[in-house]
Amino acid sequence: MKASKVAFLVFLCVVSLCAVTTQVKSQDSSESVYILSDGSIYSSTNATVPIQQDGDVYTFTDNLFVYTFVVQRGGITIDGAGFAIEGEGDIGIEIRSINDVTIKNVQLNGMFYYGIYIMESSYNTITGNTIKNNGNGIVFYNSTQNTITNNIITDNDVGLDLRLTTENVFRNNNMDNTHNIAIYGTELSHFINDMDDSNTISDDKKVYYLIGEEDLVINPDTFPDVGFLALVSCTNITVQNIELSNNGQGILLAVTTDSTIMQNSITGNYYGIMLFAASSNLVMGNSITNNDRGIQLSMFSTSNSISANDITDNTGGMFLYNSTQNTISGNIITDNDYGIGFSASAYNLIRGNYFIDNSIQVYDASTDDSTVTASVNTWYVSYPAGGNYWSDYTGIDVKTGIDQDEDGSDGVGDTPHVIDSNNKDKYPLILEGSSLVVYITSPENTTYNVNSVTLTVTVSETDSLIRYSLDGQANITISGSTTLSDLSEGSHKLTVFAKDAEGNENSHTVYFTISEGAETPTETEESESLPITWIAAIVVVAVVGVAILYFLKIKKKPSPTKGTPT
Repeated sequence: MKASKVAFLVFLCVVSLCAVTTQVKSQDSSESVYILSDGSIYSSTNATVPIQQDGDVYTFTDNLFVYTFVVQRGGITIDGAGFAIEGEGDIGIEIRSINDVTIKNVQLNGMFYYGIYIMESSYNTITGNTIKNNGNGIVFYNSTQNTITNNIITDNDVGLDLRLTTENVFRNNNMDNTHNIAIYGTELSHFINDMDDSNTISDDKKVYYLIGEEDLVINPDTFPDVGFLALVSCTNITVQNIELSNNGQGILLAVTTDSTIMQNSITGNYYGIMLFAASSNLVMGNSITNNDRGIQLSMFSTSNSISANDITDNTGGMFLYNSTQNTISGNIITDNDYGIGFSASAYNLIRGNYFIDNSIQVYDASTDDSTVTASVNTWYVSYPAGGNYWSDYTGIDVKTGIDQDEDGSDGVGDTPHVIDSNNKDKYPLILEGSSLVVYITSPENTTYNVNSVTLTVTVSETDSLIRYSLDGQANITISGSTTLSDLSEGSHKLTVFAKDAEGNENSHTVYFTISEGAETPTETEESESLPITWIAAIVVVAVVGVAILYFLKIKKKPSPTKGTPT
């Protein structure tokens, strides 16, 4: 959003005026109207203001056409009586460092940058107003313990914008805006607000603002008609099969841990999925399209797994800000202005992703701001598991081996893909002229403490013949997930081969280890893990197929229409 252009005229003196009762209407939209600290009413154009004052109650008697309406006195009530504040200025109604003001029954139809702007103020009440056709409908900045009830907030760019704001109460507000709710903060307290499902957004969908919840499953059956979802200080929440659009954040996870965001459709938000100081979460198999940023990790979000998502046609596909030790794998990141961006975010593992036709594949904030430390991340694992696919990679594949110095192609580029001076993908993936993609979702290149693991394979063509070979043994044909049982201790090599109906072939190899003394997993452990791996397989098949359509068309996106990411 543009920064406010608030133009405070510093008046030569504070003029004490008697309250005026009149039906005369000012038509000068450059007029600024003030309720001054002494309770008097001031007009910058010396026009008669249609407001009736009765003690601490100010009642409109006609519409106001103003540049801005500023409240500088606390402990008062402003009753619009159904009349409107209209204009094309900075702020419709401004309350700055003022407490205990009630604004009610105002029709705020202004095309203002901010309809109602409340800064560093508390104990104010905004009730029964209609706020439409502004940049931001209601904005709270660094304000606490205000009450917002029974407002109709429509046709604004952002309906409700909360910044560094805490302990406010929201009830029975109805919103239908380009973006309905946006919440930003720099610490946990900024996300602690009382907003229940009496608040609704487009098509009577409900607002679910959950704080301190544990062990919930959120889907269309358990939480019907979700319109906005915030998880604040929550643990072990599963969000699945939800459609979320037209908000500041499609899904907000603030200081939330051990949760799964899976198979959701997220579109038309500023941030599709935002993680704030959130750790050990799984974001998997979501369709994330047409957002300003598809996924954002910020403020020391760590140890999250972002996998198998379709991240397409966003301004920024993914952005990490001050976030480390996350794993980003198996995502289709295509046709974004930039595929993935970083600001002071190092020690993340990014591998097995498909970066296809992004205008900028990888962006680092340090390139535009020398005060930002360059982010150094890991873009591949050991050979031959490899790194990522890059649609702009210009290398060839005629060599094989860990040093790419032996004869024969192996699906890995012979030379590294240089991302920038600090980052390179040593083993870029090659499609070998085939549109068929095969990817092993499980097992991963890690050590397991059990002697049975689930084999889950994803392919871009669902009718492909799929076979696997374990430790060089004979190929075994499978259709879907299976279990590799009674595995011996030590290292194992697993290769999966796929062949589609047109004869295209491809393969993927992983290496994993079974620890000494590994036990057979219990039936409960197996039954709990199987559904997620199956779902991952189904989802990735779909999103990889979409990405390959782009690849086959060799589709090039026009230059970005929005500014360089920051």
